[in-house]
Amino acid sequence: MSNDRIALLISFVAMLMYASSYLFRKKSTYLVFQGLGGLSLVFSYLFMGEYFAMISLFLGLSRTITYFCFEKNDKSIPVWIVITNCAVLFLNYLIVNVIVFKTANWVDIILVITYCLYAIVFSFRNLQIVRYTITIPLALSVLYNVLIHAPIFTVISFSFELAVAIATIIYYSNPSRQ
Repeated sequence: MSNDRIALLISFVAMLMYASSYLFRKKSTYLVFQGLGGLSLVFSYLFMGEYFAMISLFLGLSRTITYFCFEKNDKSIPVWIVITNCAVLFLNYLIVNVIVFKTANWVDIILVITYCLYAIVFSFRNLQIVRYTITIPLALSVLYNVLIHAPIFTVISFSFELAVAIATIIYYSNPSRQ
């Protein structure tokens, strides 16, 4: 089986994990499924040779684990952790794309901004606020993948996740379902 096909299968698993996360009412469970989706995409991008995205997703996975620990202990995420996460993501871009591979591209800035927005959004304690605000980095993820001519399944996956996020906003907007 080729690396592209393996990456495609793993991306499908990631899409299911990400989409499933929106169905839960507890933020800790939501973060577990987001983490599983992120872990799946780390391996998918590894098979595609997309190292910047792979490392960024790995950093996002460590962010999700950190946020999960705060959530399980019923504590808010300190602002310095969010800022540190964004700084590390930017440093990752500089090291991987500018210094090591010399493949810096203006489109990659969209991805850096998107990952920083994920760090900010996931820091909110209220899952309903997370559901509303996650649509911004999800839309940027779709845009980024279209601009870099990512495989169509990747674009479809992010679009599907965005659609599920919007559907759960509508579903949970009914007070009896919250």
